[in-house]
Amino acid sequence: MLANINHRIVYHRTRSKTPAVYPIEVNSFTISASDVPVDKSAMAGHCANGCPSYGKNGGCPPFSPDISLLLQEYGLATVIYIKLQAEHYPVRTIKGKSRASWKYTEAFLPVFMRRQVLELARNLNGFPITAGHCTGCRSCSFKQGGLACIKPAARVYSLGGCGVKVEELMANYSDSPLEWWDSTDPDYVPPYQLRVGMVLHKKDH
Repeated sequence: MLANINHRIVYHRTRSKTPAVYPIEVNSFTISASDVPVDKSAMAGHCANGCPSYGKNGGCPPFSPDISLLLQEYGLATVIYIKLQAEHYPVRTIKGKSRASWKYTEAFLPVFMRRQVLELARNLNGFPITAGHCTGCRSCSFKQGGLACIKPAARVYSLGGCGVKVEELMANYSDSPLEWWDSTDPDYVPPYQLRVGMVLHKKDH
């Protein structure tokens, strides 16, 4: 069932010698924590079988917590997702180099997503979780073989790594199902690129 979604546009200016401005859609909805689809074992298994951050990043399995335990602490989950429409991708997409354009947007969308999630977490006094590996440090101590996070205040765990079934979450409640890059079809351009995060918080906020 589609949730009640809040929409806004944020114009993001890139930091480069030739800066560009991208209209990024920032969307959010809130559901009961008990409605978040989870499967820690399955999601961690996917990470172990295909993600280079597995065991190398403090925000990812096997270091990420089981979200089922976190959900017991919080009553609500606010999902925040950002979206960049394909029509606003860099011009290289139009010229046929769509993979290069997709990778370029990946350079700034995760950073933008992290800021949105952390800001919302501060406002709600909540627990932030975001897409992908933690980027709180330039070089993760776990990648160097460490056994502890050196900046725990900056650590943000992976949504999928904690056990959230993100594809099901977005299909059930959002207006934007996940779109995947198809490396077998060089002419296919997904209609948008999406990043998903979540803040767990209590009902009295």
